[in-house]
Amino acid sequence: MRSKTNKHSQTPFCIHHFRSNIISCNEKFYTIFMNFKTKFKIFSLKAPPPKKIRLNRIKNPYMTKD
Repeated sequence: MRSKTNKHSQTPFCIHHFRSNIISCNEKFYTIFMNFKTKFKIFSLKAPPPKKIRLNRIKNPYMTKD
C-alpha cells in the first residue's frame, strides 16, 4: 500500500481522462470521499442542536473547577 502511494504521491487520487471522459479514482479514497459527501450533506441539512454545544461549553468549566 505505501509503495503504491509513494510512487503516486504527486498524482491526485482521481485522474480525469479527457478522451474517455471517465474519472478513475482510488477505490478506498473514492468510498471515503463519497461517505464524507453524504455525511456532509446530512450534516448541512440536519445541523446538530445548539443545546448539545451549549451543554458541552457549560460542562467544561465545571469539570475544570471540580
